[in-house]
Amino acid sequence: MKLTKLRQKILDVIDNSEKIINIKNIWGSLDPQPNITSVYRSIDHLENKDLINSISISGVKYLISKNIKGHGHFVICRECKEVTNFEDCVISALQEKLQKDLDYNITSHVLYFEGYCKDCEIALRKKENNTRS
Repeated sequence: MKLTKLRQKILDVIDNSEKIINIKNIWGSLDPQPNITSVYRSIDHLENKDLINSISISGVKYLISKNIKGHGHFVICRECKEVTNFEDCVISALQEKLQKDLDYNITSHVLYFEGYCKDCEIALRKKENNTRS
């Protein structure tokens, strides 16, 4: 399939990312920086052509490369939206049980936790302490 230059650049950014990535970060990594509307349209096209996957977490859309096979595990900061990957797959037994109990062939899963990274937690505590004073 032939892609426009912008769509190919966006696909390359997503494919080369080691973690899920949001649209704002994709847009910021493009040089020259295109109109944000063009980025949204290009991402919609890539999703419709099944070249990328997406998930929405707390109102933020994250893009996932099709190169990530099987499953993804993430911790996402609720304040700065930073994403951290982790490899431990503690739900493999649950996945096997679900396949058997529900008669499904589960091909992938996404597991994520939300919280506050160390820097945001410190900033939130400082802000909370200042409002009490």
